[in-house]
Amino acid sequence: MKNNHQQSNLYNRIVIRMLSITTALLMFLCGEISAQNLDVDGNVKITEINADTMSTDIVVSGPDSILSIQDVTSIICPTSRINHPTLYLGKDTLGGIVFYIYIGADSLVHGLIVSKSENGSARWQVTPTVTGAVRTWDGQFNMALMTDSPAKDWVTTNFGTEWYLPSTDELTYLFHNRFRVNKAMHDGGFTLITRIGEYWTSTERNSTEASMYRFSEGDVLINIGKTSLRRVRAIRSF
Repeated sequence: MKNNHQQSNLYNRIVIRMLSITTALLMFLCGEISAQNLDVDGNVKITEINADTMSTDIVVSGPDSILSIQDVTSIICPTSRINHPTLYLGKDTLGGIVFYIYIGADSLVHGLIVSKSENGSARWQVTPTVTGAVRTWDGQFNMALMTDSPAKDWVTTNFGTEWYLPSTDELTYLFHNRFRVNKAMHDGGFTLITRIGEYWTSTERNSTEASMYRFSEGDVLINIGKTSLRRVRAIRSF
């Protein structure tokens, strides 16, 4: 009987429906097939992948034939299919610092990035009015609805349309991963997230109040007047 170490070195067997062997191989290398030891009804099999030497020894078998590809050193994935195996919390990329990573429904890596700078004093809204920006999980949705907002204007002017004011939930993720973020900020010479900072979220409470995140306590205060001055950080997703 093989021990666990020997078993871990066995080839993984993946069976999945594909249009061609080439498509199956491309999708595996580009990160679209990431499950191991999984059987799905289909007519193409990726039957032998050495976990230790995957880049140099790949064998793919079809219904009636076997295709062996040796010495694979690089492969170009379609832009929409590129996974992000080198991403990690605290990585400096795409103009900011990665603070949250997850696997999406498309089986690819996604996450959130925070800006390297901040506005130390901005209003949520100059003339308070209801905007409908009430989502706790979707800052991008919220900011699209915000009007007459210096906080929104600062984000858009300095970072562009892909960046937005984070929701309460998104700032919660930033709070919990602030160690890695601030280490990267420090190492790169950027503006640290202050431990006593009070940051606006994009989540509205009513016509006159919105939520802010208090980093000194790690909590959300939902009843802050929109004309109050608070710090602003921008984030973006990938």
